[in-house]
Amino acid sequence: MNHNDFTIESPTGEPEHDERLIRETLAYLAREEALHCIQIASLTASLTAGVLAESPHGTTTFLVARRGNAVVGAGSITGAFHMMLSRVADDGMPSALVDELLIRETRIPGVMGNDRDAQAFANAWSARTGARIVPGMRQAIMECREVRPPRGVRGTWQRAGEDDWAWILPWLREFADEAEHTNLATNPDAGEAILSSVQPPGGMFVWRNAEGQPVSFAGYKGQTLNGVRIGPVYTHPDHRRHGYGSAVTAIATQALRDEGHRFVCLYTDLANPTSNHIYAGIGYEPVATSVVLRFA
Repeated sequence: MNHNDFTIESPTGEPEHDERLIRETLAYLAREEALHCIQIASLTASLTAGVLAESPHGTTTFLVARRGNAVVGAGSITGAFHMMLSRVADDGMPSALVDELLIRETRIPGVMGNDRDAQAFANAWSARTGARIVPGMRQAIMECREVRPPRGVRGTWQRAGEDDWAWILPWLREFADEAEHTNLATNPDAGEAILSSVQPPGGMFVWRNAEGQPVSFAGYKGQTLNGVRIGPVYTHPDHRRHGYGSAVTAIATQALRDEGHRFVCLYTDLANPTSNHIYAGIGYEPVATSVVLRFA
């Protein structure tokens, strides 16, 4: 649909149209691959499958904005989660996207994206709907191309197996609470939903301490064009401050690099200096910032 100088497109189910739209959108998002890792992973899966891929959290709706023939940004909505907004190449795009969502009668709980563009979208949404903007979590998106393993961490690692699900599932529910996953924290099946989203399904690296107890895990998901995303990473509160989170993240990152990924990326809460220090220590560097703005 046209909004002044902008056209908003979505996949239609027509193969030729959808493949062209997905490829052109991927080319735009690939300019900042780590920033757009979640959207790229979803579109890459769709391109491979030949249909819009579903996640364990629901169907993803893409809205791609053009000015003339050029893609200038994209928004994506999965299930009941916040809309994810890409980097915007034209200042008028957020308002056009808000118009399109309201025409479609699509209501969203908030927006997630880089600070500048997410704020522009939130301002436009608030002006149209009267919603109040409530600041949420601010995260750094970090990228690693060379791992620096921590030294002196006692224990061993392994790939998780089915015997581990009994303790991993409740830990994943605790992770959802701590990580401010609003849509998952109230879901009694949050652990199962997160576990089914990692790739391959159930794929986790586990760190066990010197006594053989599981103390920390790291999953991975969201393969992009050249990389993959680590997450979730969680160390049980009873076992923190021993380097286990660093160790399991470093092991997972190196294993994924060894599989041929040019880089590994992750999201980390900017309000948590411990995790930020851990990731920086093993070779992760910040490449972008992401913010959640909720609507009330």
